[in-house]
Amino acid sequence: MIGYIYTITTDNGLYVGSTKDFKRRRIEHKSVLKNNPKQLVYKTILSNNGFYKITIYCKVNCRNEKELNFYRTKLYGFSWF
Repeated sequence: MIGYIYTITTDNGLYVGSTKDFKRRRIEHKSVLKNNPKQLVYKTILSNNGFYKITIYCKVNCRNEKELNFYRTKLYGFSWF
């Protein structure tokens, strides 16, 4: 499968995520931000007046989501702001 490692950046933070469906995940982030922003990543975006940029960092050829998460952790070592 092809997976994506992506970043969400604001003026005051960085989030690193991974997904096998980037388009769907981008829509999910937007929906959660609008409807239930309890996690730190969304609170940070809101504290930045709602401005953020979501970008594909790289594509990864992997066997499953567990392996994709391994690559994300190996590249960044963290996920949250």
